[in-house]
Amino acid sequence: MKKWIMLLLTLATVLTAVVMFALPVSAQTASGKCGAEGDGSNLTWTVNTDTGVLEIKGKGAMEDYDSFDAPWHSYGFYVKNVILPDGLTNIGDHAFESCYRITGITIPGSVKVIGAYAFDDAHLTSLTIPNGVTTIKEQAFDGCRELTSVKIPGSVKTIDSMAFYGCESLTSLTISDGVTTIGNDAFRGCENLKNIAFPDSVTSLGSLVCYDTAYYKDRANWTGDALYVGRHLVTVMSEQPVDKFTVREGTLTIPASCFSYDEELVEVIIPDSVVGIGESAFYNCKKLTNLVIPDSVVVIGKNAFKNCQSLTSAVIPDGVTTIEEETFYGCSNLSSVVIPNSVVAIGKKAFSGCSDLTSVVIPDSVTTIGESAFQSVHCTDVVIGSGVTEIGEEAFSGYNVLENLYLKSPAIANQLTSSEACGELLKSATSVMIANEIGAVPEYIIENYPYTSSETYEGVAYTVYTKIAPPPETTPDAGGEVTDAPATTDTPVTDAPATTDKPATDAPATTDAPVTTPDAGGDVTDAPVTTTAPTTTQQVPTTTAPVTDADADTDAVEDKAATFPIWVALLIVAALGVVVVIVLIVKKKNEKA
Repeated sequence: MKKWIMLLLTLATVLTAVVMFALPVSAQTASGKCGAEGDGSNLTWTVNTDTGVLEIKGKGAMEDYDSFDAPWHSYGFYVKNVILPDGLTNIGDHAFESCYRITGITIPGSVKVIGAYAFDDAHLTSLTIPNGVTTIKEQAFDGCRELTSVKIPGSVKTIDSMAFYGCESLTSLTISDGVTTIGNDAFRGCENLKNIAFPDSVTSLGSLVCYDTAYYKDRANWTGDALYVGRHLVTVMSEQPVDKFTVREGTLTIPASCFSYDEELVEVIIPDSVVGIGESAFYNCKKLTNLVIPDSVVVIGKNAFKNCQSLTSAVIPDGVTTIEEETFYGCSNLSSVVIPNSVVAIGKKAFSGCSDLTSVVIPDSVTTIGESAFQSVHCTDVVIGSGVTEIGEEAFSGYNVLENLYLKSPAIANQLTSSEACGELLKSATSVMIANEIGAVPEYIIENYPYTSSETYEGVAYTVYTKIAPPPETTPDAGGEVTDAPATTDTPVTDAPATTDKPATDAPATTDAPVTTPDAGGDVTDAPVTTTAPTTTQQVPTTTAPVTDADADTDAVEDKAATFPIWVALLIVAALGVVVVIVLIVKKKNEKA
């Protein structure tokens, strides 16, 4: 019995020690720095475990932390109230996720950003976000199960993914006009939220934004297989794949992943009221062929048409400013695309794998082309506009048929100073057209594309640099016959032009037989070979005398000797060896006899 008592006492002692080390003992005050500027001293913090108050002082940005890494984390259990100073500009990521006992928070008007997971799982009951906040980052209020009401002002532009996920008690939600982006699952799992209204200012809507809410579960809110919130399509749920869908007139947004993986979808009719198409909206709709993007659209999300393998053409509306990452990735039958002058950036892999594109015209408005943007696109003609300043790695890799590259951009032309700088851009181009307005041309282009001519394309004058000499021009003679005329190019004259089969006139080549021409009576007479000689001094090319039949026979014999099969020689040697062995055996037997 005594042994059991001693064991229990020992366990109690150990547990007491663990608790003493894990939690502060009695009332404690701790402090430190938590700023994101310089050494972090722009903001300081103090916590009192007796009063349960955590106070932040100072101005500027708070440090972003990893999960449960805030400096007051070990005191989070005691914190009931958080005081934030006027002058604070952002609340850091994971800032108060360990402060579970917080029931209320006053966010100062100076705050612009509420960080990711900032109040994750806090016991907040109500929340007023001040006018001035522009961004509520992902999962900022995720799991605030006691939160009953939220007011979001018009200053907020972005409500990120899962920002209010799982707020089970939320019954009142006000989102003011001004919000432009609502991320995936933003209000998912708010089981008691019966009424939802999204303002007309929203242009980008995530997937399942109100999934598993009371509003979602009420079939009276559905129109057939579609659920709308105001003028926004929020989801399409069909038991069977559909081949045609018509978006309701007046709709403003198509949400992310709305039709993704509907492999039977052939046609979608989008009204000209739509301003935003969400990320992956038509991802992997392999049969989608009939699609017109209305001119009203200003936002097209990432992967929007990825792997739409039956899509043959796309006209991007004038108003779209960015072609996002992988927007048309893998559209292998896309043969025509129009990029408007409103576009300033083409994202990573935006058109990668669009192998049927034959030409690409990048307008002057574009400044950046992302990595692998046109990878494995088999264009023969590419025009790079004057505004392009940056082309990402392998943006044009995999080109096998590029013939004509039109360069209007001085920044890109000046970068073409070596084969490494040119990279894949000029790997297979046979001609480079550089706009005359660019001025100086890199020596690399002049040296590697030595033949020049002029061309005007879409109203722009270019100097054409090519690797291959242009074919000679042909002109009719007096009798109407077409004769060769020497080609004229802008190639600079050199002292030693390339040699040809015809010798220059000031050093005629010797041949075995003179060139013959018929005279007026039809008889054949000898005529000297004439060529048109350049105006500069030329080196006399050497000619090789024709090979005679005798020489040819000698060469043939030598070739045969040189190529006499070695296995024949080995076979002969082996046969001789066998004969010698047989002779020796016979001789030995005769001697014994």
